[in-house]
Amino acid sequence: MWRLNQTPDITGEAIGVEVVDESRVDLTFTVTR
Repeated sequence: MWRLNQTPDITGEAIGVEVVDESRVDLTFTVTR
């Protein structure tokens, strides 16, 4: 789904947020892009 190879740190955080709130992940990745 996401670029684990590009940003492993952000991916780990995103996974944790995804469990809490999927909407937050969308916003986080949108800003990262």
